Amino acid sequence: MEVIAVTDQGPPSAPHAPAGGIPATVLETAPAAPLDDDRGDTSLPPEPLRARFRFLEPLGGRTRGPGEAAVYRVSDAAGEHVVKWYHRDRAPDPRVRELLAAHRLPHVTHLTETGVIAGHPYEISPSHGNVSLARYRELRPGPAAPALLRAVVRQVHEALDAVHRLGIVHRDVTPANLVLSSLDPADPGLTLTLVDLSSAAYTTEERPAAAGEPWVGTARYLSPQAVAARQMIHPQADWWSLGMIVAELAGGRHPIRHSEPGYVHSEITTRPPDLSHVTDPRVLLLCQGLLTRDPHQRWGAAQVGRWLAGEAPPVAATDWAAPAPPPGPAATAFVFLQREFTDPVELAAAFDAHWRQLAQTLANGRSRRRLAAWLRQFADHPRYDEPAREELAELLRLLERRPRPETLVRLLSWLGPGLEPSYRGEPLAADGDLEELAVRAEDGEEHALSLVEDLARHPLLPLLDARPGGEGLAAADAAWREARRRWPAEVRALAEEVPALREPGAAALTSLAGPEGRRLSASLLRLAAAGERRRAQLDADASRRLRRLPEPVGWYARLVRDRRDGLRLLLAWRLSGLALQESWRTRDERMRRRAERRFWEEQRWAAEWLNAQELPVALAWAAAGTAAVTVPWLFLIGLCDVAGRAPQQTVTLAWAWSMPAAALILALELWTAYRIGYLDYRPGYRYHPDHSLAGRLIAAGGRAARPARRHRVLGALVVAAACGLLLATLLLAAWLWPAATVLAVGWWTWRRRRSFSGPPPGPPPGPPPGPPANAGPAPEPAPGRAS
Repeated sequence: MEVIAVTDQGPPSAPHAPAGGIPATVLETAPAAPLDDDRGDTSLPPEPLRARFRFLEPLGGRTRGPGEAAVYRVSDAAGEHVVKWYHRDRAPDPRVRELLAAHRLPHVTHLTETGVIAGHPYEISPSHGNVSLARYRELRPGPAAPALLRAVVRQVHEALDAVHRLGIVHRDVTPANLVLSSLDPADPGLTLTLVDLSSAAYTTEERPAAAGEPWVGTARYLSPQAVAARQMIHPQADWWSLGMIVAELAGGRHPIRHSEPGYVHSEITTRPPDLSHVTDPRVLLLCQGLLTRDPHQRWGAAQVGRWLAGEAPPVAATDWAAPAPPPGPAATAFVFLQREFTDPVELAAAFDAHWRQLAQTLANGRSRRRLAAWLRQFADHPRYDEPAREELAELLRLLERRPRPETLVRLLSWLGPGLEPSYRGEPLAADGDLEELAVRAEDGEEHALSLVEDLARHPLLPLLDARPGGEGLAAADAAWREARRRWPAEVRALAEEVPALREPGAAALTSLAGPEGRRLSASLLRLAAAGERRRAQLDADASRRLRRLPEPVGWYARLVRDRRDGLRLLLAWRLSGLALQESWRTRDERMRRRAERRFWEEQRWAAEWLNAQELPVALAWAAAGTAAVTVPWLFLIGLCDVAGRAPQQTVTLAWAWSMPAAALILALELWTAYRIGYLDYRPGYRYHPDHSLAGRLIAAGGRAARPARRHRVLGALVVAAACGLLLATLLLAAWLWPAATVLAVGWWTWRRRRSFSGPPPGPPPGPPPGPPANAGPAPEPAPGRAS
């Protein structure tokens, strides 16, 4: 069975060839988000089934992902069976499974068991052999024997009539899904079984496929309604498939000359299939009835039954009243790549497949004139309506000069109306191709970047919107251009709040100019193409990164606050690296300040402990300094009192001043020693010798002794003068020295108190710690566009 996967917003993708037998079935929905296949190794049946059955062979090759069911042939005492194990998110229609398990339909496989293993559904059906009608065609090419053809029609008619009566539409009736009991066409016991209803749908009336509903099929057997923008689910699609099978058997080749899905779609939507190789008039009548493009005039179970009974039901006159003219066989051929073309659809396919050669050919004026002359042959062709003729006239005018990209797109659309939306060989269907292109451009792929640049410069997407499967491209283009218009204003508004955005490195991440601007344009295109899905991805990414920031970043939090604005979320996505760097810097600064505070607190604690231990020493130095300044004049006052030289009133006044003065000086010095301490936590703030009275006297005495030693006579004269002054003072005003000493010590104590009670010094010298190694821009998925 040749199965192709398509989404619910566009036509099928290319078919994949089966490895043999009954292949895995592909079920894809749109949007086709990647799934995690937790079924494990699917080369063998799941363990519970291996314990019950003998494994014979896998069917359809190894599964390529969760979109495919794993299919096995197994056996037990009752015979051979086929096991299908689906991914939970790609399970078949449950209503179809119920009906197939409850009914035994003629020439239709049935389910003998259904269940769930490891959270994933499975089903078991009888094995009807491994000889399909497709295999028969490979072994015996050419027209099939009339007996085989009639047997196929009769038995498939019974099978389809039975499933349709239950409300089941198979949706993938192909030679690969018709299993024969024998390769001998003359075998009177030849039976045929319709298998693989994993893509079937249950419906009680004709309806379009819903968003997210599986859209599957095989390109060359799909009806015209199955390749429209929204696939129709109706029984008539299965009868079209039977018509293709009959025409292929009767004519010895398939009615569709092409095999690539896009060209198949173009042919079946623009003209009836080619039945020129069907020579039997009765079989031709059957093929015409089944391959009528209008589903409401197409034959069904009743008409096929009458045909089998020998009658000749009427066929629709729209397709088969007269031999359908080809869509433009011309009197002359157009040569392209050394091949002659008379069919516009075939030329469109060649142009689409060789875009670079097309552009080179039409860059030449002579080649354009030759193509224009060839196109004029179709100006009056009956197949084209008035709008098509007007479009041809406009194309002929545009081909007078070197065509722009939009002219080439319009030319291909006119030549092949059924072509899928593509540009320069790149599919651009709105259901995922456009987003995939944008992702590749975001990742820096040069070809994808150049395509995105062309889409930005030229109005190509609105032109491709008119092609089958292109619905939504015009809306995506409008959203993309609106986002490109809004982007600079959003960036400017944020830059006013965040000066870092004005730096060259950050500006490159937000500018639409330059190399990084090309990737930014691709990001905007991805947002426009994916819409809500991409917005949700950006929202989840921004929320995750916001939670992981080591420190809050205000502007980033405000940027992601509007979770419905995809443009602001995209801006947050691209600036997440900048936010992470700023967050790390904030965290490092906070940690540096914290370490600094801890350092100075530890210094204080150490100083306080040392002060407590060394306080007696500091107090002793305070007492020593007090003694050094009070004992000399106490001694002289006593000497004057004993000698009787000074007036008694002066001596009495001196003694009255000296004792309180000495006590006050001692109190001031002791208080200073206690306040400053023996060892302060700041260098140069020790009490002794830095700020003690004793230290100051020792330092002053040293400074005075140095010149006295050098000039001994001068030193002796100074000492004599000082003693004379002191003696004269004691004789005349003995209270002057105690008063002067108290004033001097009091003033110096005030100075010391001011100097050591100032603000603490700054942090230790040295640079602050830098950011950690991982504080650069967020690496996922690319520089400047962390997602």
